Amino acid sequence: MWRRTKMEWFRLLKTKRGCRLLLKDPFLQQLRSSMQDEDCDNSYFRSIL
Repeated sequence: MWRRTKMEWFRLLKTKRGCRLLLKDPFLQQLRSSMQDEDCDNSYFRSIL
């Protein structure tokens, strides 16, 4: 679940410090790892075909 509002995300993205904070956000880390897992699964199936 998003802990921050959209406006907070966009405001933080405008600064280097904000980007670093967002990269350390647990929600984004979980999202990134799940997307990487999904990508690995897809590449595995593509290599079989």
